Amino acid sequence: MEDVLAAVSYGEKRMSIGRTISEGDFSLLVNLNWTIGSIHADGEHMKSTSFGERILPGVCMLSTTMGLANTSNVRGLMADQGLHLVALLGYENVRFVSPVHPGDTIKVESEILDARPTSDPNRCVARLKDVTSVQTGETVLEAIRTELYELVT
Repeated sequence: MEDVLAAVSYGEKRMSIGRTISEGDFSLLVNLNWTIGSIHADGEHMKSTSFGERILPGVCMLSTTMGLANTSNVRGLMADQGLHLVALLGYENVRFVSPVHPGDTIKVESEILDARPTSDPNRCVARLKDVTSVQTGETVLEAIRTELYELVT
C-alpha cells in the first residue's frame, strides 16, 4: 500500500494546451446541452446586461475543463510513476468564478493535491485541483477532481 502512495507526485502542477472557444464551439456546446436560456443564447438581450454578451453555461465549462485537463500531462506524470488511470470518480467544490464568452481562450492548470489508499493495495484515489483561466489570466472555474489509479509494476 505504501508503494502506491509513494508513487504520487504531490504538489506537481501542469498546464494544458489553450483552446479558443469559437462561435461554432459556443453554439455547439450550448445546443448539445440544451442550455438555451437568454443568458446563453440571446446576444441582443445580453448586450444590456453587465456581462455584455452571451456566457458559456457552467455545464459546458466543466466538460471543457475535463477535456483540456487531459492535455495537462498530469496523467502522464502519474504514468511515469507506474500509476494508470482506472476511472474518473467525480468532481467536487466546482466553482464558476467568472464568465467565458465566445472568442475567449481557456487553459487548465492541474495540481496533484493528495491520495489515499483503497482496499486494494495496488490502487489509490487521487485528488487533483483544476483551475481554468482565460487569456487574461483571470480564473473562470475551480474544481477538485477525484480519480482512481492503479499501480502497474
